[in-house]
Amino acid sequence: MSRRAIIIGAGIGGLAAGIALGNVGVDVEIYEQSEGLSEVGAGITLYGNALKALARIGLDRVVAEHGAFARSGRYTTSGGRVLTEFGEKHSRNLQMLGIHRGDLMDCLANRFGKDEIKLGRKFVEYDQDESGVIASFEDGSVARGNLLVGADGLRSAVARQMHGDTAPRYSGSFAWRGVSELAHEKLPFGSGLISFGRGLQFGAVHIGGGKIYWFGAVNDPEGHGGRSGIKDVLSVFGDWHEPIADLIESTPEAELLTHDLYDRDPRPFWAAGRIALLGDAAHPMVPYMGQGGCQALEDAVLLAFALKFEARPDVALGLYEFERRTRAESFVVGSRKAQTLTMTSTAPACLFRDLGLSLMPKSILLKQFHTLSSHHLPNLV
Repeated sequence: MSRRAIIIGAGIGGLAAGIALGNVGVDVEIYEQSEGLSEVGAGITLYGNALKALARIGLDRVVAEHGAFARSGRYTTSGGRVLTEFGEKHSRNLQMLGIHRGDLMDCLANRFGKDEIKLGRKFVEYDQDESGVIASFEDGSVARGNLLVGADGLRSAVARQMHGDTAPRYSGSFAWRGVSELAHEKLPFGSGLISFGRGLQFGAVHIGGGKIYWFGAVNDPEGHGGRSGIKDVLSVFGDWHEPIADLIESTPEAELLTHDLYDRDPRPFWAAGRIALLGDAAHPMVPYMGQGGCQALEDAVLLAFALKFEARPDVALGLYEFERRTRAESFVVGSRKAQTLTMTSTAPACLFRDLGLSLMPKSILLKQFHTLSSHHLPNLV
C-alpha cells in the first residue's frame, strides 16, 4: 500500500526530506506558503556531516559543483593578528563547502521537481485519526496523507499546534549578511576567515561563482535598531583588518540582510502520532557552530530511513525522533556555548578567548571537523 507524506515548508530541510522520502518509496507533497522559492539568506557553510547527508540523497556532487571547498582558513583578532590557521595540508580534515543558499535551494528544488511544489499555500491546521492526517490551508483547500512533516521554520505553524504558541528566545545578538564579488589577495579562492572583537565577530568564505559570503555578528538588544545599511555595517567593522571593509563596501546595498538571531529551548517532543517536526521547526539554533542547515539535512536522511523500515507512520516518526533528538539538541546547546565563548564582551574574557585559540593545538580543532565528517548516516538504497 502506498504511503503519502505531506511536508509543510519548502526550505532546505523540507526539500531534502521530500527527496529522501521519495527515494524510499513514499509519495510526497510539499506545500509552501510563499509564492516563490527564493531562500532568504546569503550563504551557508556545509560541513562534512551535511555533505554526507547530501550524498545519501544523491546530491553531493551536484551541490559541490555550485560551491567552493575550503582549502585554508584562519582565526584572527579584529586587527588581523592570526590566532590559528589551517593550510592546504589540512584541507582533507576541514570538509567544508561554502555555497549560496539560493544555489543550494535550486539544487534541492530541481531534484524534487520545482513544478511539483505547491506554492502560495499557507498552512492553518492539521487533523489526524487512525486512518490518516488532513492538512488545511488558508485558501480553504485541504491535503490528505498518511503522515505530516512540519518543516516550516523557527515560527512553525505545525509546532504551534503541537506545543502551543511560544515565542522563540532572542539570543542577544543580530547579524548582517552579504555577498561580495570582490577579488582580494587577502582572501584567495578556497580560503576563509573568522575574526573576533569585543562582542563582535566577522566571517567570510568563498561560495563559488567568484562570490564571497560574509557575516558580521553584533551583541545588541533585540530589533537591531533598523541598522540595515552598508554604512551601519561599516560603522562597526569598517576599521577592522583587510579585506573586511572592502568586502562590505563591495556588497550591493539592496542585497544586505539583517537578522535578529533566535533559538528555542528543547521541545518536549518532536513527534505526535502521524505528525513530526524537522529542522528549525524542531530544533532552531544560533549559527555559531554553523549547524542549523546541516542538522536539517541529517533529519531528512534519518526520517526517510525510519520510514523505509517501518510501515506504521506513528512508530516510524517515533523512531526518527529517538534517533535524532539527542544529537540535534546537543548542537542547540553547543551553539549557545560557542556564542558565549566567541561573542564575549569583557576585556579579560576576550583575552582568554584569543589566548585559548592561539595556544590550542591544531589537532584538537581539526578533530572537531573530523567528528562532524565521520558521523554515521545510514544509506537509503
